[in-house]
Amino acid sequence: MIDVNNYPILKSAVCELRDTSKTTHKGIAYMSQSTLKVVHFDEVKNQFVKDWDLKKDEDDGPASNDALYVCTVEDKMFFIEFKSGENQTKTLSQARRKIYDSLLILTEIIEKGISKIRKNLNYILVHGDSMATLDNIIGGKAKEKSKLEQVLDQLQKEFEGLYFKEVHIVSKDEFDIGFVKKWELQAQSQ
Repeated sequence: MIDVNNYPILKSAVCELRDTSKTTHKGIAYMSQSTLKVVHFDEVKNQFVKDWDLKKDEDDGPASNDALYVCTVEDKMFFIEFKSGENQTKTLSQARRKIYDSLLILTEIIEKGISKIRKNLNYILVHGDSMATLDNIIGGKAKEKSKLEQVLDQLQKEFEGLYFKEVHIVSKDEFDIGFVKKWELQAQSQ
């Protein structure tokens, strides 16, 4: 487990979860309203690129997940990526790149390899469509997997166990109820 305060590049990027969830799809909105403190990993990536004098063009330079949450109570870390309204094939491709680049950046910063952190590191992709799976069932397509379920299956096959302890794809509502509320309660009790 890491202490964010021991890494200046991480400490300088601490912000509210809400700030990492900003989306401009169909106007400006936030996928989370939480004030929980997280590391804005896009900012970490930007500083990392600057410090290492890497290319700054998004197509050529590193990509990153939106946030890193360090849960000291559970001794876990969570990379969080917010996606809203994009096609799921593109989401899978982007998620892969962001995962690889974010892992490289994090392991370089904390000077620990994947083998040392995978048992505590998790990944959450939060999508904006809270009714995707339900709509699939209601629409009579219960036998077919939704695009989101296909993305989850692929991400789990590729990354769970090898790079992360667990991989989750959840709606923003499921994220708030299943993760954020618990984390906020834990943070208040510390």
